Amino acid sequence: MGYCTCSIMYGFAGGADNIAYLTQDESDTSFKILYASTIIYAPLAMTVKVTLLLVLARIYSPFRGVIAVYVLLALNVLYYFIILFIKAFICDPVSAYWTEMTRPKGSGTCLDRSAVIIADSLISVISDIAIFVLPVVFTWPLQMRKKVKIKVISLLGLGGIAVGFSLYRLVLLIVDGNSPDQSILFMRVLLSGNAEGGIGLICACLPALSKYITLRRQNRRPSQRDQENAGCVKANPIFDGSSNCNNNGFAGASLQSHMETRIWRGSEGSAVDAAGTMPLQSEISRSSAGRNSPLTIRTNVVVHRESENNPEYSPS
Repeated sequence: MGYCTCSIMYGFAGGADNIAYLTQDESDTSFKILYASTIIYAPLAMTVKVTLLLVLARIYSPFRGVIAVYVLLALNVLYYFIILFIKAFICDPVSAYWTEMTRPKGSGTCLDRSAVIIADSLISVISDIAIFVLPVVFTWPLQMRKKVKIKVISLLGLGGIAVGFSLYRLVLLIVDGNSPDQSILFMRVLLSGNAEGGIGLICACLPALSKYITLRRQNRRPSQRDQENAGCVKANPIFDGSSNCNNNGFAGASLQSHMETRIWRGSEGSAVDAAGTMPLQSEISRSSAGRNSPLTIRTNVVVHRESENNPEYSPS
């Protein structure tokens, strides 16, 4: 965020304009921001590359080739500490960095800024290529399908895409390093650095993001018990899922119904409500042996015939 903010501030301070059209204050302000951005870039690039290398080391450990990852990691950390020190004290005094064009001769000395940035870009290209190649070297000998290999290499080697922006910055500085329009040149350098750092951060998060998406998909899938009980519900809508369908079938399920009888008068043939009802209560149960156990049906029928003493009752 700091590097991106510096790039935006540099553009508004006049970095996007030709240096010949800038006032003295605008020129000093833009180069102050440029100095701050060069200091911020070193820890940004180091953090991104160290993160990518640690991801590789964790995935391929205890593979013997992981030693190369740790060696590259140590070299990157050492280099970026050195380059940070060089960029911080590139001028003596430091204020000479942004007053180079207006200060009196002999009032300060600076190293060649273009040479420092070219060296930095060259190291970035080499390290980015190494980060891209290592997953290919480690993954290709593994016993897995080519489709899976390509997927793993793509996921872990995407950080190497930043090599394109590092290479662009290197060519830009070599070709236009002595251009009199230094403000626009450094604006392009800042933009390429933003692209390199942003892509690196995104790629460093991809393995964790892939794992998170996989876990989310697994959590959305129904459990094995839910899939088993789904068949029970279709076969018996009364099943409430409180027990395992495979182990206890229709345990506890009951079917209750009532059968109403109607008694006819002999001569009139008109139907009247029955004096009694026949409650039919059936229980369907299955033993704990499962679906293949014998089905037991027990029915209790109670009949009340209170109409036999009725003189109007005539059996049909």
